[in-house]
Amino acid sequence: MTSNDRSAFEAFLTDLYGDAITAEHRLVLWTAADKRSSWCSSIEGAGDVYERMSPATDLYYGVCLQDHDDALEERRRRNRDDSATLLYARGYANTTAVVPGVWLDVDVAGSGHEKKGLPASQAEADRILSALPLDPTWIVETGGGTHVYWLFREPYVIEEASERDRLAAIVRGWQQ
Repeated sequence: MTSNDRSAFEAFLTDLYGDAITAEHRLVLWTAADKRSSWCSSIEGAGDVYERMSPATDLYYGVCLQDHDDALEERRRRNRDDSATLLYARGYANTTAVVPGVWLDVDVAGSGHEKKGLPASQAEADRILSALPLDPTWIVETGGGTHVYWLFREPYVIEEASERDRLAAIVRGWQQ
């Protein structure tokens, strides 16, 4: 890996979240290989995880930032264990704290995906996307499809549960 890879990763996160990644509102990164999560409180911290983990395995991220303390409390509640940690947790819908926009994960049928009914090729996926009423802000090729983003002018910081519910309904509706 080169420093350009890390720089590109950090630039992507800056464009997506601005300065919304904080100790309270964390970016969750995890690996496919060991399912361990890293709860990053800065873009530089996420860059450190990227440098350490991405050469060895696929690295994934949660699009929405998580309220760290609420997620830890939720993890402990679900596990009925006061010593539970966030090492294997990605966050929860009810602990979402910041939403950068709406998105789609458009997988293409192939050996990497078990789901049925996926587009048979990237060309077919591209035709589906071109039929949508709004042009996306970004299209990111993933190797097994694309991630497509329609970003808000700035990341939306959730202050009340009703806002979270409204945003969840918007994202679900767009994805359907």
